[in-house]
Parts: sequence; structure tokens; C-alpha cells
Amino acid sequence: MNILGLDTSTTTLAVAVVKNGTAAAMYNYGRQMRHSRNLVRCLDRVLRAARVDMARIDRIACGVGPGSYTGLRIGHAFVRGLTAGREIPVIPFSSLELIAYNMKPKHTTIAVVINARREKFYCGVFTRENAQLRRRGPDSVLSLDEVKALLRNEA
Repeated sequence: MNILGLDTSTTTLAVAVVKNGTAAAMYNYGRQMRHSRNLVRCLDRVLRAARVDMARIDRIACGVGPGSYTGLRIGHAFVRGLTAGREIPVIPFSSLELIAYNMKPKHTTIAVVINARREKFYCGVFTRENAQLRRRGPDSVLSLDEVKALLRNEA
């Protein structure tokens, strides 16, 4: 099974291909938030590196935020275009969960906090048990004081 994954919710554009459960190719573009200009080029680069064409993609995993509203619209519209000609299942995932999954912490509790602007923060708290990542609650938009209180409670 070949899965194309992409996330456009943050300043870093992430595109990857997973072949039979193993990451075959990935590319992160984080210089400027110009996802609409770079998404097709990044997709092409990843597909070539993975030696897979779009006709052989079985599923698409797409970040659903939280994050940049414009970035999310770009990613979702792009996925919709890719799936228009075929009935490819789309797997939504939390962008905060993706970040947490890639962390290699000393402790089993992982808090992902991203600036949401206007003195608010996107926050997700997870627990790693063996190789499994478990969500401790829903992704939230919190004030700085609420983030501090949440992290005190999780420590």
C-alpha cells in the first residue's frame, strides 16, 4: 500500500510517501509560507524519490490543523484535486499529533505548543506508551496562562 501524506498547516510544508509501512521519501520546505507555489514541486520531488506515480497512491493522509487557515485551505483543495478523478480514501490527522509523533522525549508525556497569534496558542498533550502515541485530550486554543496551568497539571 502506498500512502501520500501532506501537511500545510504550519510554516513548514511537509510531503511524504509511505510504501508498505516504511517511509520511502519525504520533503520538508520551511523557508517561507508559500505552500501554494511549492506544493506541486514538492509532491513531484517526493514521488520521484519514492519511485511511485500518483496512479499507484492508495490513500492520502492530510493534516487538518490546527494551524494556518490559508495553509489548511491550500492543502485541502490540493487533496480534493488529487482525488477528483479517483476515489482515493483521505485520512485526516492532527498536525500537533504529527509533531508529537516525531518527538523522542525522555519522558512519556509530550506537550506540543504552537503560537496561534493574538496571544493564543495551539496545544495538544500526548502520552507515549511503548511505540503508541495516545492523545490526552483534544487539540485546544489556549491563552498563555491556560497553557501554563495545563502543563503544571501534566508535569
